[in-house]
Amino acid sequence: MSGMRKAVVVLAAFAATLLTYRVLSLVPLYRELHRALPAYVTESFMNLCEVALCIAALLFLGERRIGRALGIDRRILPALAFGIACSAPMLLGFALAHRGDVRDPLAVVFLAIVFPFAEEVVARGFAFRTLRRLGWPLWSAAAACAMLTGLAHIEKGQTAASILGLFFVTGAGGFTFCWLLDRWQSLWFPFALHACMNFWWEVFNVAPTALGGWYSFTLQIGSIVLAILVTLRYTKSPSRLQPVRGAPASPPAGAQASRACADRRRRDAAWPAAETAALQPVGEDRLRDRLELHVRRALVDRVAPPVLLAERRRPRRLARRRPAPAPRVGGETPPGRPPRRRRYSRSVRIVFAIVWSCMFDVPS
Repeated sequence: MSGMRKAVVVLAAFAATLLTYRVLSLVPLYRELHRALPAYVTESFMNLCEVALCIAALLFLGERRIGRALGIDRRILPALAFGIACSAPMLLGFALAHRGDVRDPLAVVFLAIVFPFAEEVVARGFAFRTLRRLGWPLWSAAAACAMLTGLAHIEKGQTAASILGLFFVTGAGGFTFCWLLDRWQSLWFPFALHACMNFWWEVFNVAPTALGGWYSFTLQIGSIVLAILVTLRYTKSPSRLQPVRGAPASPPAGAQASRACADRRRRDAAWPAAETAALQPVGEDRLRDRLELHVRRALVDRVAPPVLLAERRRPRRLARRRPAPAPRVGGETPPGRPPRRRRYSRSVRIVFAIVWSCMFDVPS
């Protein structure tokens, strides 16, 4: 499957998650549960279906490591600290202007944890990361995911102004979360920021939607700007992720190695014969030099006295061995014993032995 077809599959699966509620509404059992149970129960089941659809799409694309593909396999605790620290402007601002009003704790848990996690898995972990592995640029993949994220939230608007406001606010937030995911390479960082922002929003009961007036909007912008500054301080711009199996973005490591071997064999086959022939005299010169060295050693062995021969044949590494330094005593290292000085060098003594033999070792 080509990269373009895989991108179409990803975007189609992402768009299908936006229609999950309409599809489930056609099922009578789901309608009965929606009327009998609290809204967050049926909404949680809908989010579970969306995540299952994304996992099925990843398996269809050939992914086997689902946690690694979604970015949920690393750095959970640092992400939690990041989310709490960067959402501090919203906590302080809402604490000064509002009172905590938690009427249904389970609803707060759903709106602050379950719903943000499902949205991050579907929009960022699945759609954005898969498009990046397929070779899409950062801004194109983030813009596509942010646009679909904004369309998923406009159903809560009542007027044209509120619909446009929800589309802008949620789309800008989705774009920022995509950028955070690309920088941290972990889905837990945008999820932690998203969950903490939703948690303070619900604990202080600011507004039923993401539009809460200029004061809450300023606090949201402050938290987003703080998250961007922290990310720029502690991360670096990463390269594109490894492509999905079969994507044309860049060949896998095995293909690169086989291509390098083929290039090396091609260069070896094209090696000129003149350079190969030029290596032969070099080898002959080395053999000739080695033969002359053996001849000189044989002459010295016949003329030099046995005592000098024994000293000359002694291994050099044994002659140059020095005693190990003494251990530290009192924080100071005593100086090692200096090497023994020789009166004459070895070559001078060999020449002296040859001259001595020529002068006094005359046959009678």
